[in-house]
Amino acid sequence: MLNKIGEDTSNWGTILVYMICCRLDSATLRHWESHHSSKEVPTYDELIEFLRNQCSVLQSIAPTKPQLEIRRSKHTVSHTQTSVQSTSRCPFCGDGMHSAFKCQRFLKMKVAERYENLAEAANYLSVAGIGGSVVKPTKVIEAVIAPRSASISTYNETVRLHVLSKLTSVLPIQPVNIQQLAIPNDITLADPCFNKPGPIDMIIGAELYYDLLVDGRMKLSEDGPTLQQTVFGWVVSGRVPGRLVSGAKTHSHSCATADIRDLLARFWDHESCHSKSTYSPEESACEDLFARTTTRDEDGKYVVTLPKKDYLLKQLGESKSIALKHFLGLEIRFELKPEWKAQYKDFIAEYLKLGHMRPVSEETEPSPAYYLPHHAVIKPDSLTTKLRVVFDASCKTSTGISLNDALMVGPVVQEDLLSISIRFHLHRIAVVADVVKMYRMVKVHPHDQHLQRILWRNTPDEPIGTYELTTVTYGTASLDV
Repeated sequence: MLNKIGEDTSNWGTILVYMICCRLDSATLRHWESHHSSKEVPTYDELIEFLRNQCSVLQSIAPTKPQLEIRRSKHTVSHTQTSVQSTSRCPFCGDGMHSAFKCQRFLKMKVAERYENLAEAANYLSVAGIGGSVVKPTKVIEAVIAPRSASISTYNETVRLHVLSKLTSVLPIQPVNIQQLAIPNDITLADPCFNKPGPIDMIIGAELYYDLLVDGRMKLSEDGPTLQQTVFGWVVSGRVPGRLVSGAKTHSHSCATADIRDLLARFWDHESCHSKSTYSPEESACEDLFARTTTRDEDGKYVVTLPKKDYLLKQLGESKSIALKHFLGLEIRFELKPEWKAQYKDFIAEYLKLGHMRPVSEETEPSPAYYLPHHAVIKPDSLTTKLRVVFDASCKTSTGISLNDALMVGPVVQEDLLSISIRFHLHRIAVVADVVKMYRMVKVHPHDQHLQRILWRNTPDEPIGTYELTTVTYGTASLDV
């Protein structure tokens, strides 16, 4: 259509491929990457042809699960939920926070012993509800639940019930005019008298709820209740039109069996979309270390620990003599380039002034300590820093092991350059910014600063001093990601 009105779309292929790939699910995107193994940029026609073939494959594959299970997984219904859980360890074995029917010691008991122990266990169980109210069961029994008629279904299940003195108030609070609900005559209701006020005999916990649902659901009206088919027959739930009742009250039944913070954490975990991690074991270890050890100091700055490989860290050898040799060579170059020396001194002075390094005494040298050789990198065309000091953490010690060898490398968390470049062309306005001294705003934990020692003096007449870098340092393997 765009071509017909004179709009040239011949060069749109790369952008269209990027936009479509951003909207593919992870499985399809993985198949596409495997399908297109060439290093050349894929064309729009190749992607469309792949998607057509993929659709044909998916349409020809039968569902791996029964349709009934799929319908249940997407089913949403207002549900009264109750559960009972021990507030301490299992009263039968005293080992673990499991239910009685999962207790191996309880399962090995004879029937008479079970009844005797269940009567005693009732004292350890409680049901917590709205407002933090707690009710102790009078006893625990076993019963078989089944439909009121065998013609409805053959379902039966033995469950353990906790008997309370009172479940809830009479429901519904007023009679409901069933004629105005327009319930079909050809369905069998689980409770034919659901519209008449009456006591609630049993609240079934959520562990059985999805086993009770079967395929079948209908909405009676836009503002009316919903019919859901179950193994007990059809049940009616939802809102009753306001003209049918007056002075209606809302009743909610719930039981708290865990701390609310744990429940919220589990809820967000289940509701989040998780993709399978593609990190290597070393990258995963770095992520875990960062999550466990990263803190913030009194100024709000982050404090991190170096991701060390302990077995290689123990093999670090002597490095001070090598760093000293490099520093003496640096001073010789300063004599040939006095302007470099001035800029280098200013850089080191700024490091000291900002607290990014501090002088230390050689008498308290821990083991192992690592001395970083350093040198200058000159960028004459730079608008900000023409001279930058770079620290060499790859310099080998006397044992042939460097600091970078003993550091783990974490995963790349930045977006790939192609995605950034394409997104740059999708909008009319782009904003580019530079964070000054970004990495040096992150501190290294004091326990790791002895691995970032350097040698320095302002003039050859002064004694050579030892300093420790207190922030994340350029040149270390953990930063080069």
